[in-house]
Amino acid sequence: MGFRSAFLAAAGILLICLLVLSAGMLWLQSSTRLLVEQADMARNQAMQVTRLEADAAHALLRDSPVPDLEWRALHSKAQAYRASVEEERKLIGNSTETRVYQDREDVMARKMLTLTDGPMTREKLLQLRRLSRQIAAREDDEARLAVTTATANSCASGTMMASAIIAFFILVATAAFVSWRAVVRPLEALAHATRDLAGETWPRPISPSGPSELRSFTEHFNAMASAVERQVERRTVDLAAANRQLAQIDANRRLFLAKVSHALGTPVTVIRGEAEVALRLNDEADGLRQSLRDILDSTNLLQRRLADLLTLARAEDGALPIHREPVDLVALTQRAMLVLAPLALMREASLHLQIPETAVGIDADPERLEQALLAMLDNSLKFTPPGGCVEIEVKVSDHTANLSVRDAGPGVAEDELALIFAPHVQGAAGQRLGGSGLGLALVRWIAQAHGGSVCAENNSNGEGLCVSITLPIRAGASC
Repeated sequence: MGFRSAFLAAAGILLICLLVLSAGMLWLQSSTRLLVEQADMARNQAMQVTRLEADAAHALLRDSPVPDLEWRALHSKAQAYRASVEEERKLIGNSTETRVYQDREDVMARKMLTLTDGPMTREKLLQLRRLSRQIAAREDDEARLAVTTATANSCASGTMMASAIIAFFILVATAAFVSWRAVVRPLEALAHATRDLAGETWPRPISPSGPSELRSFTEHFNAMASAVERQVERRTVDLAAANRQLAQIDANRRLFLAKVSHALGTPVTVIRGEAEVALRLNDEADGLRQSLRDILDSTNLLQRRLADLLTLARAEDGALPIHREPVDLVALTQRAMLVLAPLALMREASLHLQIPETAVGIDADPERLEQALLAMLDNSLKFTPPGGCVEIEVKVSDHTANLSVRDAGPGVAEDELALIFAPHVQGAAGQRLGGSGLGLALVRWIAQAHGGSVCAENNSNGEGLCVSITLPIRAGASC
């Protein structure tokens, strides 16, 4: 049984007991009041009859006949007594016992009226006196019986009240004991378990007891404690994984710093060497020009590396805005190709461009998009062997423009293709050739910032890698 059901049942029983007790006490009080009124009426009737007897005795002492005035007074008193008998009949009810009793009183009252009616004789006076004494004794007995019964009713009412008070205290004590066993003890167990849970000490499952609501609450608490324990275990596993990830990130950071040092050290070494060569040349103008060109190329390469580092750092922090404007993707590709033409010449590679005959209009940040194109071309030139060719192609399909750069390098293992766009991550070939691992990560961020996408796949002939950017075409642009 649930706590609510038990409470409602106990309240219902208590209410019924109170109603029965109240009804019994009201009945006793009403009965006592009627008995008191009946006793008073019986005493009054006895007094009336006693006065009538006294008048009859006084009339017997006369030697002369009773005057009509006194005789009518006796008749009036007999009528008053009979009227009180009728009133008493209405007061005490109409049960079989009372009806028989009142019928006898009514017969005696009628007989008294008969004796006081008609000519007065000494025989009538004697009969009237004897009848009056008999009625008075009867009314006295009735009054004493009514008083005794009323007193008994009062005692019964007091006993009932005392019994109700004792029963109430017993009921309260029983309810307190049952509540302690069924409610307080399970709540104390729940309180201890809650303190253990708050102190990160996993409590043992609590056995459900008590009302159904408390058992349900205990079951929910056990389920919650188990869920918390499972969640803590999952969080512990996640924390361990996060620690491993942080360790990997820290290892990648150290590797990245080493790569950056190597990537920046190469152009700096070239610049320094070319400067030393230029200082040893006296009047050789062609040699000076070549040294300056090499220094300029190395400076441009160093500048691009630094720009890639700064751009990617700002992109990861979300601090690098994109300023869009109408841009011709074909013209932008041609300009990027001219910028890296000296690098291609230095690496003994060729660049082949395939573009549409008309402009391809897009909404883009020209500086950021050119930076992405340069990173793609730089990455392809790095993996293209001497004598190889880097193919650049711009195509239009539906509402998108696709720019692909295809190199003639060794390609990328299939299980490494999904990782090459992550910062500071390189495939096996990239690790052998050096670099920072930032170029393709920068390409992905710029493509996504423009609402586009980037992908990489090995060439169908099994040699080289193709990196493609897909961008939305500007509405109303001509192709």
